[in-house]
Amino acid sequence: MGDGPCGQIWRIFLCLEQIRLRKSKQSRGNKIWSNKEVSLIFLLLSQLP
Repeated sequence: MGDGPCGQIWRIFLCLEQIRLRKSKQSRGNKIWSNKEVSLIFLLLSQLP
């Protein structure tokens, strides 16, 4: 993956995936994305050129 929009999106998703996995271990395997996480993704995507 090179840099540029796609590389940025990929890094963002990897970051969120790490957070989600850490959270899912705490909440016994709950793998549902929270509304806050989803809106954060859309916010980040809308910031991309």
